[in-house]
Amino acid sequence: MALANKWIETNKIDPKLDKSQDDYKERVLLILEGGATDRASRGTRSTANGAKKHGLDPTTVAAAARIYYTKMKNIREKKPKKILTHKSSPTLGRSYYCLWSDVGYAGQDYKLWKSEDYVMQFEGLLEDYKKVTTAIPS
Repeated sequence: MALANKWIETNKIDPKLDKSQDDYKERVLLILEGGATDRASRGTRSTANGAKKHGLDPTTVAAAARIYYTKMKNIREKKPKKILTHKSSPTLGRSYYCLWSDVGYAGQDYKLWKSEDYVMQFEGLLEDYKKVTTAIPS
């Protein structure tokens, strides 16, 4: 994660392009890919080489981008109480079904599917889920 954080800090937030955390994350992933899809269509390099060239995992970079964006914009993202389950998709990657809950406030709980990079921005959340779930690889 330290390498991803260092790489993220070289790709600052552009206020004109990055209106939200998701916009910034998508732009950073395109930069990481480095136009590899264009080169792949010309047959000069494979798509995965953009991330491999830097030695970075795109999911880790996306999580680092989310953390960096919230820190720079001074936004407080509400942490899910826990992860209930997960599913994997060949195109979308792994998603987690998260629960947000406030103790003492009945009927205000809500559940949403969130991407792996979204869940990774909250320290300990994914790690705790992996500890109690044997169906997910580390």
